[in-house]
Amino acid sequence: MVMSNYQVSLPVPSRPGNVSVVRRAEQTEEVKRLRRRVAVFRRSGVIGEPDPQIAVHRAMTAEELRAAYRLVHEAYVEQGYITNQPGGVRVRPFEALPEMATYVAVADGRVVGVMSVVPDSRDLGLPSDKAFKEELDALRSRGRRLSEITNLAVVSDFRSSIVLMELSRAVYAYGRWAGLDDFFISISPGHGKFFESILQFAPCGDIRNYGDATIDMVEGKLFDITTGPANWLEADELLGPDAFLYDWFESNSPYFRVLDEQEQRARRLFLEPTLLRRLFVEASDLLVQCTPQSRQAILRRWGTDLYREVVGLPQPAARPAVSESRRPDGVMSQWLRWMSRHRLLGRRLVEALQ
Repeated sequence: MVMSNYQVSLPVPSRPGNVSVVRRAEQTEEVKRLRRRVAVFRRSGVIGEPDPQIAVHRAMTAEELRAAYRLVHEAYVEQGYITNQPGGVRVRPFEALPEMATYVAVADGRVVGVMSVVPDSRDLGLPSDKAFKEELDALRSRGRRLSEITNLAVVSDFRSSIVLMELSRAVYAYGRWAGLDDFFISISPGHGKFFESILQFAPCGDIRNYGDATIDMVEGKLFDITTGPANWLEADELLGPDAFLYDWFESNSPYFRVLDEQEQRARRLFLEPTLLRRLFVEASDLLVQCTPQSRQAILRRWGTDLYREVVGLPQPAARPAVSESRRPDGVMSQWLRWMSRHRLLGRRLVEALQ
């Protein structure tokens, strides 16, 4: 993934200037429905002002990541999305990649919400390839830089709180900062309306089974990150006096300014052998159960020495010293260069005589 510094001062797209068009749009059933949904989510507490008792940040320690994946496991087992996993945590090869960013909401020292984003890759793709590969491949063929929102879970006593919206704007800021083009999400049909009407996701794939050992019916949704600011402003125009999306996700978001430092620290801490051992050896049997292809993808990210240390394999014995004649600057290297040069001269001589 190519990372770049993201400027906090964002250009504000111009608002539509034709007032009569907006007034006519406000009379449509679609606008009324949007306003009703926003009002419902406001009353429930899902939309509102930031709560100083809830802190959202990138999970970096073994303790936070383990608590996050334990919460995901508990929520998904309860809903019947997955079966019980070893160690009581839900980890897949994607969680073992340093490029996955997992955000947690913490209240009173407890992880109460989780949301991860994983960028697309050539060797592993995205989690939803197993259900929506045709749709995702169509986007890849257009050169889109895809990512997927996954591991979405909130504890029951915080589902009527600002947690989901806070996690959403932290992940959105990450996607903008990382230069991604799209967020894809596989979501249960009952949650689809929130993602479409409030978070401005568009349908991308009909209902189908996402589960492995269980039946987990989901539908695909897609968010174009590149048009995010314009999407928020357009929705705000329809919301009128209840407008809040652009301010929430763009102009008043606290997450853009911390991303450079946060990302560097997160990647450095993730590739620590103790953290990796605790998550993927002690807390789960991922490295034993994953496919050879997934294991190779993990090995490429971690490196051979780190991988061997994590799984407890001894490091290979050091090779004997290279003799002087075989050093790059030694006799053997000079001889090889001489042979190469004279073969080239011979070929050119033959060409000249023809």
